[in-house]
Amino acid sequence: MVSLVAELDKIMDQEGISLGSNADLVAALAMAMAVNPDSDDPTYKEAMNGPEKEKWLKAVKEEVDQIEKMHTYNVIEVDRREITNIISSRFVLCHKQDAQGNISRYKACLVGKGYSQHPGIDFNETFAPTICPVTLRFILSLGATLNSTIEQANMKNAYLNGVLPPNEIIHMHLLLILYKLHPDLVLHLNQANANGKILVLRLWRLLYGTKQEGNKWYEELSLSLEKLGLTKSSADHSLFYRVTSPTNYCLLGVATDDFTYVANSKGTIRKLKEGMGKFMELVDMGELSWILGVDVHRDLKACTISLSQSTYISHILNVTGMTDAKTASTPLQPGIDLTLGSKHVSLTHLSATKKTQY
Repeated sequence: MVSLVAELDKIMDQEGISLGSNADLVAALAMAMAVNPDSDDPTYKEAMNGPEKEKWLKAVKEEVDQIEKMHTYNVIEVDRREITNIISSRFVLCHKQDAQGNISRYKACLVGKGYSQHPGIDFNETFAPTICPVTLRFILSLGATLNSTIEQANMKNAYLNGVLPPNEIIHMHLLLILYKLHPDLVLHLNQANANGKILVLRLWRLLYGTKQEGNKWYEELSLSLEKLGLTKSSADHSLFYRVTSPTNYCLLGVATDDFTYVANSKGTIRKLKEGMGKFMELVDMGELSWILGVDVHRDLKACTISLSQSTYISHILNVTGMTDAKTASTPLQPGIDLTLGSKHVSLTHLSATKKTQY
């Protein structure tokens, strides 16, 4: 915690901002970083020294294999004095869970420390849209009303599909695990050191954590979907659609690497997934049951869809130590009218001073 605040202070010092001097902010950071002892998300060091080491090593190797399969980087020799900036990286590990909170797989993600990138040197544009919650609820309710087919898919290593332009060159330090996975790199490193140089990774594609990751991925995705005949919604740029007739339609909601399909039939969705599979590596997850931490239940007979975050709520209660707290019903009647003049609102108005008092 102390080292993080010191590092952030160093980065933000040029703006005359000091985080360490703000006690409230430091306390908030400490609360945000509080790790539940039963957490399923270990650090890399904890994972390598824990009982699930082999499972995590397998996940790390799968991540590196996928990254190298996409030709994400080259290992090059450079003179450190000729490189303006070199960023670092780390592995983020987590257990992927299903709708019931059970562990479905072990996930390792190589993340670049983008906070050390410099604008105009190794990144320019950073904006990337993601579907608005109201848009997602709209297409789900529409699908339920029309009795449409609703399915989901996930994109493997989505940001690796984003390609860096020639004017944005990112250099990154090698992680020690790469030397273990590729023993020949040790000899390469010794040769480079003998020549007064170092080994770095020259990125050709984006990693999670880099500044422009989402921006470049969204550009590639938009071009791919356009080739498949989908149109980008002007109301929400993360909603794509294709309607050829009232009985032949498909809506696609994009939340980074999670795709939600609403279409007139399974065949329509299957063809779209096959088309997208030519541009990217998709994981077909079948009927929608879990999206962005929300549990989805559908009643085909009643033409309804219900959304629940019971797993997330249980997690929050567990983290805050309130799993044994007393329950209480909703304190206010749903839909109650609290506008001025309503019978539910007191005629006595509090002063500005009294509003700040309990």
